[in-house]
Amino acid sequence: MIINTLSSVTKEEAYILAEKRIDEVGPPQWGIGQARNILKRQIVTLDTLRKEYQAELDRVAAIENGNFPFVDAGDEMDIL
Repeated sequence: MIINTLSSVTKEEAYILAEKRIDEVGPPQWGIGQARNILKRQIVTLDTLRKEYQAELDRVAAIENGNFPFVDAGDEMDIL
């Protein structure tokens, strides 16, 4: 839906501002003013969204076809 929406505007306006969570090592330390250290804003463009969506589609298709990158092709198992 976001890709379709961004496709309907000009290329200069085809972006959104998103907040990305930055995970800290260890338990979170909450305090006044700490939220700005956890969230980072970034600009997401239409091209970036299309690339990420295509990569996700490729990953799902590989899983459905049984192409797992962590399995060697020579290690075939007999399933009873």
